[in-house]
Amino acid sequence: MKLKEDWLACSFIVVLQLSLIWSHVAWQDEWQALQIAASSPTLASLAEHLRYEGHPPLWYIFLRVIAFAAGSDLALKIAVTLCALITIFIVFSFTNQPLWLRVCVLLSEPILFEFNTISRSGSLGIMIIFAVVRFWNNRAFWVLIGLLPLTDFLFGLVSIVFLSIRWREIFNWRIVPWFISGVVAAISVIPPSDIVPALHPSSLYWDVIGWSARTGQLIFPFQPRWNAFYSINAFLIPILLYLFYHQLHFFERLSFFVFLFITFLFSILIYPLLLRHLMIILVLFLALTLRREMTTLMRVWIVGLACLGVATATLNFLLPFDSAPKMASIIRQKGLENAPWVGAPQSVPQAVFAELDLPFQRVGADCSSTFTRWNFPHVLNDPSTLSQWLAQRERQGGFYLLSSVELDREAIVHVDAGYDSIPYYIYRFGDPKSGKLAPPCFNVHPLRTDLSNER
Repeated sequence: MKLKEDWLACSFIVVLQLSLIWSHVAWQDEWQALQIAASSPTLASLAEHLRYEGHPPLWYIFLRVIAFAAGSDLALKIAVTLCALITIFIVFSFTNQPLWLRVCVLLSEPILFEFNTISRSGSLGIMIIFAVVRFWNNRAFWVLIGLLPLTDFLFGLVSIVFLSIRWREIFNWRIVPWFISGVVAAISVIPPSDIVPALHPSSLYWDVIGWSARTGQLIFPFQPRWNAFYSINAFLIPILLYLFYHQLHFFERLSFFVFLFITFLFSILIYPLLLRHLMIILVLFLALTLRREMTTLMRVWIVGLACLGVATATLNFLLPFDSAPKMASIIRQKGLENAPWVGAPQSVPQAVFAELDLPFQRVGADCSSTFTRWNFPHVLNDPSTLSQWLAQRERQGGFYLLSSVELDREAIVHVDAGYDSIPYYIYRFGDPKSGKLAPPCFNVHPLRTDLSNER
């Protein structure tokens, strides 16, 4: 009977998860990874593009292999499906925990939606986290932690947390694969001299408020609008620290507090981490607690996380995550695919052009591309400079501007935002029929003339 209940629960989670994955509409970051992975002509050019991303290569190689085997249209869905299914089966294998608790862990907002629905490197990363904890006393532990630094910087920090917990064993030859992968990951993200950050730290005050609010939101990670945060959430941080203190052992506690402090410094000095980044801490915490008896408060909190996950899933069944396909369909209907296109802000309209497999010119650039290379200033951050750039570009010939920002002029098309809060506007500047297409920034394959055609 118990086995039957396990399979019924597992089947329910699998059906729900696959329904979310295959109804999900990809957004710009998902497209960016796929376009870099599948459109780069060679592995050398892929490595060059990744230097502007700041991400190690594992997820991109994974997408490239899937695009080669199944085509780029299905690559994102297949990649996250594989990661999600493996994560589900690993969590169900923690039979020391009651069935209802394992189900609630998988229904929690970060796992059900943020990492197992949205197809990003985090999907692969959390799968590895749960595998590391599941094979804690197995030789596979040492292989698996070696994959984490190749997934993302934050997952590299997670691998250090794991090693700090097992600090007595780190002076051993088994740590060599992890060390090599860390060196490879570090080399792969050495930034070029002309890189500019995708997000700018604002003022110290607002960066501290932002980090505090998002960290506190880990206690209640519900987002009525995706990526939204509220300053009052900062007051929830003591609850998070209380859970850490009472559920973790001494070295685990110490490692988590250091991890939190590093994310704070990173957000202040380098790049403001968003809630989806900080949720890695939450997933690591859940994974470690699966190995032991949980406090009553911990169990109640996990039930709450599951309720929030179901609420987020419901929102995403009712509302498309991104409205890019709708805007792309309008552009096709109007026959505007071959017109000169400019996009702003830098990467936000990318999902629309990825649906169309079209290159576009970014505000501030003098060339066009299908994905973003972070090597020119953010002109849109300065309205005056933006107006000057658009006027200068119009003198070179007419064009259409696709933007997520409402400008002080009439839009010829407007599409409302999806769950990700990104609306789309099309503006006409001059006569686009007389405009010229910007030359390509670099050599890439069209996304849908994918790698499978080269076999």
